[in-house]
Parts: sequence; C-alpha cells; structure tokens
Amino acid sequence: VVVLANGGPLAVDWVKRNCPTVLEAFLGGQSAGTALADVLLGDYSPSGALPFTMYPEAFVEQNAMTDFRMRPADGTTGRTYRFYEGSVLWPFGFGLSYTTFGFAWAGGEAAVNATTNSLLPTATTPGVELSLRVTNTGGVGSAKVVLFFVARVDGGDAATRIDGDAPTRIGDGDDAPPRKTLVAIEKIFLEPNASTTISVTSGAGTELGYCAFCAVAADGKHRRIEAGIYEVSVGDGASHA
Repeated sequence: VVVLANGGPLAVDWVKRNCPTVLEAFLGGQSAGTALADVLLGDYSPSGALPFTMYPEAFVEQNAMTDFRMRPADGTTGRTYRFYEGSVLWPFGFGLSYTTFGFAWAGGEAAVNATTNSLLPTATTPGVELSLRVTNTGGVGSAKVVLFFVARVDGGDAATRIDGDAPTRIGDGDDAPPRKTLVAIEKIFLEPNASTTISVTSGAGTELGYCAFCAVAADGKHRRIEAGIYEVSVGDGASHA
C-alpha cells in the first residue's frame, strides 16, 4: 500500500505500475494518522474523489510550465479534465471505496429532446429534469460522491450566442467546446442494498442551466451554446451511467 501525502497532482507512474493499492491522503491535520489507520484497517470506507487530474510524467515534457492555455495548441496536450487529450494515471473525480455502486437513469430512457429555450422553465413549461437512481451493490455502508457531467457528443460546430433572452447565431471559431463540463456534485451515504434518487434540473441558477452547455466564444466577450447533441453523464472513472 502506498499513501500519498500531497497538495496537488503527482507524476507517480512507477507507483501506478507497481503498487496494487494507492491511498490519496492529501495534507492531513493532527488526526491524519488516526484517519489513515481507520481506512487501512477497514473501519471506515474511503469516499473521496480526486479534485484534479493525475497526469503521467510525460505531461511535463509536453507542456511548458509557463504555458497556461487550457485548450491543446502548438503541440501541447491541453489542461484539466475539460481539455486534456492525453493518457492519465487517474482521472478527475476518480475514487474507490470498500463497496460498489450502481447507477441507472430513472425510467430507463435517458434521451431528452430539448431546445436551448426549453432549458429555461416558464409558467407553462417546467424545464428539463433528469433523475438518477444510485444503489449500493456491495456489502459495506459507504458514502459516494456523484458527479454529473455535460458533454457535446455529435461533433458539430454550429454555434448560438446568448444575448439576453434571445439566442442568435454566430460564426464558427477555433474555440472548440470542452470535452465535458462538471455541472453538479452530490454526496450521499448508502447502506448495503439501499438506493436513493438524485435529480438535476434546468433553469436559471440550476445544474442544467445555460451555463452547463456554454463555451466562451473566440472574441472572449460572449458565451455561446453550440447547436447539437449533448450528453449528461455520471461517472468518476470507476463507474458510469
């Protein structure tokens, strides 16, 4: 077992290749030793999620430390889970526990037809709501961090700019949308075989509002929604729905 005590990403390729168990402890306080003992002895099920991407050693050779561009450009790989295109040691949001969890969209059918305007609720339309059923399928009670992502999946490049309440078409640019964007986080606790339902909704200030589907336009002044097909997914690198 290797315990990592760090405040940010580490290039630990050798550890990934040679050690079957890696525990990310970050920078603990005065009770860190007790907490580690509880986890390692099985008295507590770990339930954290990586708040960053763990890059391999090759990352520092492909990206200058003085280059802070997020998107891939000029031979760089991009940065963060939103734009990075290379391999990873562990992805953003990754986290295991001493149990397993199952995810299923409530009702079974996850496809939803929605226009940009329909994402905002009105007096006659409630907006869009997606409900996820989470089940502890293992034998240990544990917490779970559930991450909701939005991603563009059809590869188109048409775009819509938001000006007040009237979205208008704008020209295409080289500012591709993120690979995916985190839009909601829920932490739950479930006993073995127990289930719960989590919902995300659309509307101003909610998880699936305009900003969940937006990217900054090339002029740096506007946010835009690209016309196309979007996927709302749940996953942390260990399990997906």
